[in-house]
Amino acid sequence: MHAVDPVNLIFLIWSSTQHYADFDNQILTIMNRADYEKDDIEHVTSFLTDMILRGCKLK
Repeated sequence: MHAVDPVNLIFLIWSSTQHYADFDNQILTIMNRADYEKDDIEHVTSFLTDMILRGCKLK
């Protein structure tokens, strides 16, 4: 694992996920949706997991 600041890593994970909860109206407007669909949630989960793990040099 790449050496990362654990506090900043927690902040990154928290802020990334919290963004979707706090700004759902704006996100859904941009995505032209009335609500999240299962595929949207799976895509966001996969994207964030991949980005965070790659940033830590993990698979």
